[in-house]
Amino acid sequence: MIKPQNVEKKRSRFLRILSLLSAIRFYNLITIAAAQYAVAVFILSLQEPTAALQDFKLHLIIFSTTLITAAGYIINNFYDSESDHINRPIKANIDGYASQYSQLILTIFLNITAITAAFFISLKAVAFFGFYSFLIWLYSHKIKKYAVAKWICISVVEMMPFAAIATYYNNYSKLIGLYALFLFLIILIRQLLKDLEKIPGDFVKNYQSIAIKYGERSTKNLISVVSLPTIITAFIIINSKAIDSIRYYFYGCAILLGLFLIFINIRHTTKLFKLFHLAIKLMFTIGILNVLIANIYS
Repeated sequence: MIKPQNVEKKRSRFLRILSLLSAIRFYNLITIAAAQYAVAVFILSLQEPTAALQDFKLHLIIFSTTLITAAGYIINNFYDSESDHINRPIKANIDGYASQYSQLILTIFLNITAITAAFFISLKAVAFFGFYSFLIWLYSHKIKKYAVAKWICISVVEMMPFAAIATYYNNYSKLIGLYALFLFLIILIRQLLKDLEKIPGDFVKNYQSIAIKYGERSTKNLISVVSLPTIITAFIIINSKAIDSIRYYFYGCAILLGLFLIFINIRHTTKLFKLFHLAIKLMFTIGILNVLIANIYS
């Protein structure tokens, strides 16, 4: 017969593990790692896919990126815990099962392990991942206090995993640059949508964001301003050497952004912001996955 104490211990252990998995957002980590492999194998590496996947250093780069990104999510949880109880109460409650001490120890372990792995790549990699880790800490500890700097910095941080791959292969082209610019602009729009979506919690806790500091109307106007070069970039790529599968994706993005600009200026509900946030996030993910079905060098 299983003792009640043992059942409670197992339940408590399971909840702590679940809490840590939630804190590091393992679902995001899997997506980022898959996207890095896709970009490395099908875009930046000039080798055959099988040969590229045999590069041990590529695996170490993605391993280090995953650990530092996970540590960054935990650090961010420290500073967002109060507002998350309003904006995302379910996730906040799950995250609360693991103590802050446990999360702090895990953060240190993840960063040290990532930097150690980088030593087996190159000193350049150590410097890159050291900077990546520092930038995440600086964002969470200092930059978050300044609305515009916060918006730009977190967008740069989200591009760092792909910058790691690009830096390793040192393989650049005009089309790759345009593709990266498009994804970066999408991230900028997504961050503004997150600000609009999180207004209730940020307002109560007096957290700085563009939506809180400059107002909902100004944030919508900024989204419109950023969306225009995003659409223009999409059409530049459409008229470049991109093959049909990529071209249709950018047509779809341009149409979606156009509709998005119309609706966001007509209605302004939290549900609508969440819907468009999901659509933009899906657009970014599909943009990365496109490289699995098309080679943009063709």
